[in-house]
Amino acid sequence: MLRNGRSCDDSLIAKFLGGKRITYSLKDAYNTRCNISAVHFNKSLPNYTFHKFLYKYNQSSHTKKYEERRCKARETAAKRRNHLKLKERLFVSKNSNTQDNSNDSKAEKPDLDLNQYSEKYQEFIKNLALDDNEVNNLEMETIAQRDSAVWHFERRKRLTASYFGQVCHKMPHTSCKNLIKIILYSKIDTVHMKYGRLHEKDAVKYISNELKIEVNSCGFFVKKEEPYLGATPDGLIGDDGILEIKCPSSCAKFTPEEAIKEKKFSFLNLI
Repeated sequence: MLRNGRSCDDSLIAKFLGGKRITYSLKDAYNTRCNISAVHFNKSLPNYTFHKFLYKYNQSSHTKKYEERRCKARETAAKRRNHLKLKERLFVSKNSNTQDNSNDSKAEKPDLDLNQYSEKYQEFIKNLALDDNEVNNLEMETIAQRDSAVWHFERRKRLTASYFGQVCHKMPHTSCKNLIKIILYSKIDTVHMKYGRLHEKDAVKYISNELKIEVNSCGFFVKKEEPYLGATPDGLIGDDGILEIKCPSSCAKFTPEEAIKEKKFSFLNLI
């Protein structure tokens, strides 16, 4: 609200001289502002684009560099959001508030009591059991590994070598909830993991030629005596050897000897 004549005069002058106040009463003012917003949204360099369109020559390099930095920052933030897969919250409704009602008198009771849970546990372990023929058939059916639906299904029901270390090092007082969510529902697929899968066959071929050995493809192995344990080696060497491939992207430009000297591998030493 303008209270004096000087301010009124300044506001009228500012409308037509590009001052801080905007004239909302001129023709097409609303449409113009909508178009400006659309250009800002669609163009990565809006100020540079406006200036070049209106005046037919490029703006100063400082303005262009400033907008390029802002554009790069937005792209980096978008990539970070895409790579960080948000984990779905389990056992909690997405529409529920942040208050924890687990101790409320109206809280939902567990689906199973301890006796029923024990029975279901024994039934689950019993269903995992396989005889010698079933173990061999499962290994043959899953020889495609990641490209096999059976491989994914059978692997979810067992503790595999990928998570065995985390389970062994878990403290007794630490909750297993997060670890279970990772094992059952994790969909992490980083750039480094894709790099390793892409060059896995190259590594197998290199080892075969370098060591003069034959590496055979294999599927998912289940331990007969403890059917809740399983593993998928990257290859078999003879009747008593397995091959595990490590292709870290950080060593892409190094030979194995150079990578060890640069301490890219903490578990290897040159003899």
